[in-house]
Amino acid sequence: MKFTPAGDRVLAVRIEEPEPLILVPDAHREKSNRFRVVSQGPGRVAVGGTFLRQTEVGPGDVVLVDERALVVEIMLDGVEHTLFDSASILGILG
Repeated sequence: MKFTPAGDRVLAVRIEEPEPLILVPDAHREKSNRFRVVSQGPGRVAVGGTFLRQTEVGPGDVVLVDERALVVEIMLDGVEHTLFDSASILGILG
């Protein structure tokens, strides 16, 4: 299914961290805040239709996202994806 985020939102897949050497119950394990970008919106647009800011990331980029960011988790073709605002991106890895 094709999905294009609106505005300056980013659609990404969470990159799972490797298992720790010490067993930690799932309830205490934090989710990874690293994501691989699948698609991105065109950017933030003003009321008049002019671009204020274009999205700086592209498909395939690995990004680090703020732990406190508002994210929406959705299922597309049986795969869990995460949708978040590009302002939540702390940086591009690699």
